[in-house]
Amino acid sequence: MDFLNGVTLNSSLSTLVPCLLIVGYIFAQTPKFPDWAIPWALMVISILAGGLCLGWNYEGLANGIIAAGMAVFSHQVYKQSTTRDSGIAPAPAAPEASSTPAMEALKEATVAPVENTTSN
Repeated sequence: MDFLNGVTLNSSLSTLVPCLLIVGYIFAQTPKFPDWAIPWALMVISILAGGLCLGWNYEGLANGIIAAGMAVFSHQVYKQSTTRDSGIAPAPAAPEASSTPAMEALKEATVAPVENTTSN
């Protein structure tokens, strides 16, 4: 993977990361904008900014993706560090054995003994 050697965020795009955080916050406050689309929108904006600042080449594309990744990653680190949730989901309650009508019918069913009809 020699094509990834030396790929870092260009200093001309270093101010893009906080700008993307602000844009992401604005998108999050917009009621009709779905949360799943925020990282994708930030990546498109970031790639466009990288192309405009650094040229429409591999460096501009890679720096745009890196800037968007830094913005989304830093937001997630902040969000998960400030949330007081333990991160462990509670165990689901065990269902009762007699919770269905079929189970009730099975409990009430009786089996009649079979008579031996063979003669010796």
